Amino acid sequence: MVPPSTDAGRKERLTAQRRELPDGPGVYLFRDRGGTVIYVGKAKSIRKRVANHFNNSVTRGAVEMVDVIDDIEFVLVSSETEALLVENGFIKQYQPQFNIRLRDDKSYPYICVTLREDYPRVYATREKHRPGNRYFGPYSNAKRVRNTLELLGRLFQYRTCRGLEPGRRSGSPCLDYHIERCTAPCVDYVSKAEYRDQIDGVMTFLAGRYRDIEKGIETRMKEAAVEQDYERAARERDRLQSVRSLLERQRVTSDSIGSLDAIAVTVEGDDANAQVFQVRDGSLVDRQSFYLTGVAGEALAARAGAAATGAATAEGAADAIPVGATVPGTAAHVEAVGATGAVAAPDAGSDVDSAAGAAPDADAALDADADADADGVAGPASDTDAGPAPDAPAPDVLGGDEDEAVVPFDPAGPGGFVARLAADDAVVAEVLEQFLLRYYAGAVVPPVVLVPDAVRDHAPLAAALADVRGRRVEVTTPQRGDRRRILDMAMRNAELALGQERLRAERSREQRSGALSDLQAALGLERLPMRVECYDISHTMGTETVASMVVLEGGMPSKANYRRFVIRDLDEGTPDDFRSMNEVLRRRMAQWTRQQEKGMNEPNRDASFAALPDLIVIDGGKGQLSSGIGALEAFVERGVSVVSLAKRIEEVFLPGKSVPIVLGHDTPGLQMLQRARDEAHRFAITHHRGRRDKKLTTSVLDDLPGVGPARRRALIQHFGSPDAVVAASRDELEATPGLPGKLAREIYGQLHRGGS
Repeated sequence: MVPPSTDAGRKERLTAQRRELPDGPGVYLFRDRGGTVIYVGKAKSIRKRVANHFNNSVTRGAVEMVDVIDDIEFVLVSSETEALLVENGFIKQYQPQFNIRLRDDKSYPYICVTLREDYPRVYATREKHRPGNRYFGPYSNAKRVRNTLELLGRLFQYRTCRGLEPGRRSGSPCLDYHIERCTAPCVDYVSKAEYRDQIDGVMTFLAGRYRDIEKGIETRMKEAAVEQDYERAARERDRLQSVRSLLERQRVTSDSIGSLDAIAVTVEGDDANAQVFQVRDGSLVDRQSFYLTGVAGEALAARAGAAATGAATAEGAADAIPVGATVPGTAAHVEAVGATGAVAAPDAGSDVDSAAGAAPDADAALDADADADADGVAGPASDTDAGPAPDAPAPDVLGGDEDEAVVPFDPAGPGGFVARLAADDAVVAEVLEQFLLRYYAGAVVPPVVLVPDAVRDHAPLAAALADVRGRRVEVTTPQRGDRRRILDMAMRNAELALGQERLRAERSREQRSGALSDLQAALGLERLPMRVECYDISHTMGTETVASMVVLEGGMPSKANYRRFVIRDLDEGTPDDFRSMNEVLRRRMAQWTRQQEKGMNEPNRDASFAALPDLIVIDGGKGQLSSGIGALEAFVERGVSVVSLAKRIEEVFLPGKSVPIVLGHDTPGLQMLQRARDEAHRFAITHHRGRRDKKLTTSVLDDLPGVGPARRRALIQHFGSPDAVVAASRDELEATPGLPGKLAREIYGQLHRGGS
């Protein structure tokens, strides 16, 4: 019998599950009450590794995870290499909240080559990978991508115009041709085959095969000279000089070192920094710096692995039952116990969205929009218009202090828990392993990868990377020579980068604390406004009216707590910001009341609506404040402050006061209010534009049975517009290429139902 869904029952059930875990190698998954996978780990002994999570939760992140684990699943495999591949596949599939994450890894830029086009383009992108394109990256910041594209444009002169086909057909090339940045395929100055050679050069360059580029340019230069095409020979000569100059500037060692990546990781607390030094043909061509979060869970798991002795086998697990789901990234036979099935997709009619992916309650469908906006990397994959987070700046240093920072491990701090873990070998090895698999999921894998001394067993990593590369990969830890010097350089940079990031974070915390104190004093608030909610309305002449709720926690945007609303009480085409604001705040109050009736651990509880704000900011003047505050009586009775911020001279209106407060433009408190107001405006107008554009692009063809996106495009392309399709005769529809005659007649019947 399954114990009831209480905390005591949950612990009893988990204890029983842990007793049944096998003492063998494999992968384990933790799920919360909503069925969402929150952590994926691997182990030589699943039983010992899982026990360590529950027995040694000494960090903030680890404690939070153990408190929400509701179910344990596992997958038995035959080798550590297979476990690595299975674990990485599950992490990519589920994006667990408590696994290591590249900070803002949704927004890391790539360079895309559109190979599916006749004349491919090369451009920077943060989009999800599309079939038929080739991607290079990730790059640690956008500036590196821009610099790389600038160099590629000079060397290979590819087109930069948008669209599937080259730019203009006017008979004359654009400016890029005249400044030698494009070979003008739009006017046939270059053949398709010649242009493809240019793109092949781009991809060869991005893959790091610079010597191949150098030899190819030199060969073409000599061929042009033999053919007495001296103008082309001069262009190739200039390209050759550019490539050689680049390689000489970046040279750090001899050609004999070849092509490799040196990877180093520094760990402190729940944060880490990873450095990737890319050496190609003896030249240091790039240095990437990545900040990692969610390290606590991995560190705890790593210590369990270090404590476990001996390699357990999968024997004795004959009672295991199949998981019933495919494992991404491997074709290995797997077995599992305790599978609860696939995670259900979020309800399409859901009102609000949270980064944790919890299903909202039924009442929520009355109050907000169905569009997801989980902006945290831990949430499920969804379209988001909250925008990419800014690139994390990376210190551009190639040297540093020789001394290695040692972080002491203190398992019993004054508060009962500690937030810092010792960066011992087991932790570094586990973090580096996870980073490598995430990084090389999109980056080019070189023939050699250098790793620090903390990584003792190279074989599983080498096998996993070889699976990605399709060829053998050497994973090694050099002890001397040029390779060791490059690895040491990467290790010093990781230490320096993490130290500088922690200093920046500390300064940012101090600034936010000062701004909150300034705001409290300026507005006469009873308590520090640790949670600020800001609301804005957006519409076009009263159509598609929407509202936004953005949240600052501790002075920082908390995008997982943002919410959107679609205004329902107004007639379409009736602009009324006052009534709209009143409706939004009334619904916010109703949601708060509804969430108080739910238990803390209920899966459909919305934590953002359940929270009580310290300060509510309304975008607008005295009128918006008056219309909104009437809906917030229960909040005001509980000490919630409400103000409005008017544009232009930035006046702050308080309830019951006719004279607004005018804060100095350089005061931290006003600047925080402005940031909240601007973010609410951005969030609202982006949502409004999306709904408006969707409505404008919706046509009568969208609801026709048997007509999907491909046939809809074919019809519009053939007739020119949806109106022309509607006006077409039955014979004209039947003559549409690729459209079966029977379907054409059905479409005609649907379009002309009730007509002649």
